[in-house]
Amino acid sequence: QPVAVVNCGCYTSLAGVLAKAAPFYATRGYAYVMVWNDGPIEEVADRIFHRWAADAAAIADWLEEQAWCDGRVGAHGVSLLGSTAYALV
Repeated sequence: QPVAVVNCGCYTSLAGVLAKAAPFYATRGYAYVMVWNDGPIEEVADRIFHRWAADAAAIADWLEEQAWCDGRVGAHGVSLLGSTAYALV
């Protein structure tokens, strides 16, 4: 199954908004994976450019271990939340 990844960053307040996109992807055969960056909001926001490659690699490694993931992974997001999409490229 292909996967659509969306990075919620450290903004748990966006979870409800981003979760609304899940049915769009699910009805098209995608698993919709929402990811939060670990750590306090100040650290995540201030160090995002230092950690985004490692965070994206950790997400990709985790997805590779999942039996339901067929290796096709896409990501979306804007601004800070688009860092995972950019780093996965």
